Parts: sequence; C-alpha cells; structure tokens
Amino acid sequence: MPAAADRRFFLTKPSQFQIKYSINSWMNPTNQVDPKEAEKQWEALYQAYLEVGVQVEVFEPLKGWPDSVFIGDAIFLYGKHAIASRFRHPERSGEVEPITERFTARGYQVHSVPEGLFFEGNGDAVAWNDLIFAGFGVRSDRKALDFISKTLGVKVVPIRLLPPHFHLPGSPEPIMQIVNDQYR
Repeated sequence: MPAAADRRFFLTKPSQFQIKYSINSWMNPTNQVDPKEAEKQWEALYQAYLEVGVQVEVFEPLKGWPDSVFIGDAIFLYGKHAIASRFRHPERSGEVEPITERFTARGYQVHSVPEGLFFEGNGDAVAWNDLIFAGFGVRSDRKALDFISKTLGVKVVPIRLLPPHFHLPGSPEPIMQIVNDQYR
C-alpha cells in the first residue's frame, strides 16, 4: 500500500447532497441532511487528509445528482486505469458519464463494464497490495469482477455481500471480518 504522501484522493463537496429517494434502508426522504453539518463534517475530513499529507483534488458537485458526493461509487481507480460503474439503481446512473469524463481528462484509461452487468466502483472494490478485494451480491454482479480481473490483469478476491451490507468497507480489516462472519 502506498504511503500517505503518495496517495491522491478525489472529493466532492456535499452542497448538492440530499436524500431524494430510497435505495437502501438507511435512506429516508423524510430524514433530510443538515447542510451546515454536512459541510462541517466534509471540511474536517478534507483538512484531516491534508494534515497527513494526502494530495486531494476537489471536484465540483454534479447538479441534479444528490448522491454524487460519493464519487467513488461511480468509478474504480487502479493505477492509471479506471473501471466505470454501471449502477443497478437508475437514480444514480447519470453520475457515471461526467465522472468518467473527469478521469479521462486526467489521463486515466477508462474501461466500461459490459452491458447487463452491474458494478459500483470503489463502493465494492478495494485495492490491497497486488490484489483487489471486491464485493458482489447486493449492488455488484459476480461476473463484473471477472471482467475487472481480466481487464486490469490482477487477481480479484470475490466476497459475497449479504444484507445489511451493500458495499465493501474501505480497508482490509473490516473486509476480513465480513469474510469471517460468512464462514462461521
């Protein structure tokens, strides 16, 4: 895993973030986001990244796409390659093209998941050493992981996600806990 100084993060300010629909049990349109608190939390995260020496690039929010604050769901980055997501829920599908355009402009070679397969980017995949841990079941399809492995030339360790988990955690330790829970 690269040192923090070698890491580059991409963030989007939460100014467009709202709960306009429900695609999981935590989303309730009657329980709205406090914009001031969201901005305060975002700013604290941004400052924490800067303090540990992470390079951060901030993207403008995508108007009309309230979940685009979760930028990693729309794309998976691996070296200078990117896998564009294909969302199972149409409420998020419009995020993909503008996000892939942003990364194409930054020199990434963008690959598209084949039609009929679903994959939710960094929400379901985590690079670790020479592996990619990738979740499937709720949001991403198992066959999409085979496409990623072949396209990127890297071993993908598939992990079946069961409700209430719909995304893979962002680091190996919680991933291993999910795996251990499944095989008890």
